[in-house]
Amino acid sequence: MAGSAEEYDIDLQTVIKALNVLMNVSANDDLAVRIGQMPGCIDTLSRLQAHKHAPLAVLAARCLINLTHSNPAAASAADKAGALNTATIWLLSVSSTAQSQARIKLGCWLLGNLATAPDATCRAKLLGAPGVIQRLVELLTPGSPEAIIVLSAQLLSSLARESYTAQTLLAKAGAVGALMQLVEAHSGSCLEDGPSQATLKCK
Repeated sequence: MAGSAEEYDIDLQTVIKALNVLMNVSANDDLAVRIGQMPGCIDTLSRLQAHKHAPLAVLAARCLINLTHSNPAAASAADKAGALNTATIWLLSVSSTAQSQARIKLGCWLLGNLATAPDATCRAKLLGAPGVIQRLVELLTPGSPEAIIVLSAQLLSSLARESYTAQTLLAKAGAVGALMQLVEAHSGSCLEDGPSQATLKCK
């Protein structure tokens, strides 16, 4: 059987291989800082994240996730380069395909990194973006993949940090009820039954 045109696209395959290596190297926090400081690096990865070729876009997003982890300068640069907009589009996807679920997870993960930046710019953008808060609340439901539930909760936590307005907005969107449902659904393995007291056993 003949391969697809993409399999014979040397430029595309070269970029994919390079991004795969960069993803692995940037998992090293010290190297990630240095890589993120390279001129044009964040801009190029942000453009590739929006590429129509899904495997390439996913690898670019994974690289950005590594580079923006605990790195406010890289997070700010990624936001300015458009990574926040692309990640938001991924988060708001409603398709149930495996590819879409992967993008939702990566979008949520990257947004979580960007939302931890101390200048609060990304948090303000996400709080004002139509549908984002409601979508995160929806993703907290027990039917969502476990990784997406955890990443959604982490992102909501970052958005609610030190902001009464954000906390009120999350409460109105139903976040408190959704979070309590999660607590109730998962607390059985953490609590030891007893007539008078319960002992935490979370591992």
